[in-house]
Amino acid sequence: MTEKVIYEEVQQANLAKVISYVFIFLSFLILLASYGLENQEAVVGSVFTAIFLGGIGLFLLKTMANLKVKLTNTHLDIAFDNRLFYAKIPLEDIDVNSVEVKPIPKIYGIGLRYDFKGNVIFNTRFGKGLQFKQISKNKYHSVVAKDNERLLKELKKQINTK
Repeated sequence: MTEKVIYEEVQQANLAKVISYVFIFLSFLILLASYGLENQEAVVGSVFTAIFLGGIGLFLLKTMANLKVKLTNTHLDIAFDNRLFYAKIPLEDIDVNSVEVKPIPKIYGIGLRYDFKGNVIFNTRFGKGLQFKQISKNKYHSVVAKDNERLLKELKKQINTK
């Protein structure tokens, strides 16, 4: 069967980018502040702190800057930038009765989130998200799409034609 793209979008995670830039900026400030220190241990500690904060900033920037959601006639693919964090779920593995649009509490934040039950949330902004159950793993996935209602309609349509 030929794969046909039904729905596709790319979202920019602007809040993740801002946070990344803040971490990188803080690392430079720490390096500048450590320049005048005479205590060698303080300098080494400051440099390691700067490298750590800069590393966190670069990691966030390279892994969470964009979220791609793609629905084909065979699977739903949800992935952050370099596919270090992604889910590729065959349509046969999605429980059609569980597919719904639900609000995602702001306390969950943005990015990739796991809860203690193994459920996964992919989002780049706050708001409502499409939630569905993956049958084989007995866990829920949520994704905040630009057009949740359209994605819901297309996903149900594709699952029902299987």
